[in-house]
Amino acid sequence: MSADQQSRLREEFSLTYGCPIDFFNRPGTFIRVRESQAGKNRVYLNRYEDWSFLTVAPEDENVFRDAVDPSRPAVPGAFPPTRRAAGLHERFHCLLLPPEAHPRWEPASGYQLKEHDPADHPLLESFLERCTPEEIDDADIDLDDPDDAIVLGMKGDEPIAYSGYRILEKHLGDLGILVLPGHRRKGLALATLSRSIEICRKRNYIPLYRHWDGNRNSAAVAARLGFRRTYCVEVYDLEP
Repeated sequence: MSADQQSRLREEFSLTYGCPIDFFNRPGTFIRVRESQAGKNRVYLNRYEDWSFLTVAPEDENVFRDAVDPSRPAVPGAFPPTRRAAGLHERFHCLLLPPEAHPRWEPASGYQLKEHDPADHPLLESFLERCTPEEIDDADIDLDDPDDAIVLGMKGDEPIAYSGYRILEKHLGDLGILVLPGHRRKGLALATLSRSIEICRKRNYIPLYRHWDGNRNSAAVAARLGFRRTYCVEVYDLEP
């Protein structure tokens, strides 16, 4: 990671978690409290180099602040005895594209790429009608809150693949990808993502790619594009 990317990522975390930027002057853990976590018996742990970020429910704030050493990166074993981790619910890896990587992939013969207006819904709706709710959720596609840039893989007038990114706080463009069954393994994921990356960079955002732990296909796509693992977010269920 370049010095510029490191500085911008730290500012991104500062905006996301509400920590002061000088938090990064030394190793440690920062605790964020979110009302949306209330009653869920769950905690989020973001681990990045020498720092950890814990997201907890309001009812768990005091017990975590009393138990977790703020001068050391938190690990599940350091959770308070009364709120022990019952098990890992899910884990996803977050990868950034280094400045020296310039992926450029073209679609297979018979397919074209189209930069699409996020406010133009009919074509997107015709694509999403052929996707399962799980696929749409995994790709984080929401027409009521559309991505900031969208690239479609087309076969004639028919949308076959979707890639886009949404701005998180200030510096990161969070990428998503979805290709219809029957058109996979034709380079469409690589082609649409590389075009989205190009747009993302032209607008001065850092491309971010996330994939669930164990998703080998998604991890392979990220590796072929040149992404490097930067931080990891783990979600733990807590003992009631």
